[in-house]
Amino acid sequence: GNLYLDGKDMGPRIDTEIQDKQVVTLKAVPDSGYALAGWYEGGDIVTIGTEYQLQMEGDVSLVVKTQQPTS
Repeated sequence: GNLYLDGKDMGPRIDTEIQDKQVVTLKAVPDSGYALAGWYEGGDIVTIGTEYQLQMEGDVSLVVKTQQPTS
């Protein structure tokens, strides 16, 4: 899938420096046949939506998990 930072396609990974206190919008578009399972930080789910808006505060490491939908 692809990740978007403020509407810009960043490919499968976002690795960039963002100013502290800046508000950003992240969007995840899973590969065909997969559904978004959620955004995780340190193993804890932070949201299940495809878009996630946050205010940057220091280093942030997020993981997007996907799953194959059950029929």
